[in-house]
Amino acid sequence: MKIILSRKGFDSTMGGYPSPIFNNKMVSMPIPEKNSSHRYDELQIDYNLGTQNFAPLLYTNFDFKRTCHFDPDINKAMLKNRPKNWKALFGQTGSAQTHLQNQGVKENDIFLFFGWFRHTEKITNKIIFTGPDMHVIFGYFQIGEILKIKDIQLDKWMKYHPHIQNEEYKNDNLNTLYVAKEKLSFDKNLLGAGAFDYNKKLVLTKKSYTRSRWNFPEIFKSVNITCHPNPWKISKETGEEYFQSACIGQEFVIKENGGIEEWAKKLINLMV
Repeated sequence: MKIILSRKGFDSTMGGYPSPIFNNKMVSMPIPEKNSSHRYDELQIDYNLGTQNFAPLLYTNFDFKRTCHFDPDINKAMLKNRPKNWKALFGQTGSAQTHLQNQGVKENDIFLFFGWFRHTEKITNKIIFTGPDMHVIFGYFQIGEILKIKDIQLDKWMKYHPHIQNEEYKNDNLNTLYVAKEKLSFDKNLLGAGAFDYNKKLVLTKKSYTRSRWNFPEIFKSVNITCHPNPWKISKETGEEYFQSACIGQEFVIKENGGIEEWAKKLINLMV
């Protein structure tokens, strides 16, 4: 079983802000995209709170009526009126999909989605960011099916997804849709994909360091991670070791390793 660290959501160029943490709720803000089928003001944190409740208060001049690339779609509560047979979906294309193919990513492998987050607090009629910038794992996804969109007849319920709706992807032979398993292969009590509440154990960033400098456990020194030929560094300021994550790239595939697999399973068990 391979573990793939997958960078998603707002960043410094796409969106320009961190995604927010409200108390213990993490909201991975999808990147803007023209001609998408979903707007920011359709999205919800849960069944009681939508982006229209916080986006205008948090993001300066944020047009929450603009459309977005709603992907990965791992939280059923994020959209209203889901069909009963809905499953979590994730799309990929271009060089990122080529990379996943070349690394032999397959059914039962697990994506751990991470992104740029900050905590928030409400002051009178405004919400502000507070605390450090962090890379945090916000969701997981065990692959149930891998569908080449150009070659197959898709189920009707899938057709809302941006990798199907957006014309930019329709003629791309690499355009791929990943469908999550209904239940995890190693724990039938948990869904095959889901969004985490905030937990310090999900924070990748080393405390008091910039967000791309991570605090990985020792087991990571014995494995290869794509896009990271020499990631272990020593801080000149503190003398401490850290893992320097790549600034460019979406999908970082970790070579199959039992220790890494157990690390990922322990994180997923935070859902319980």
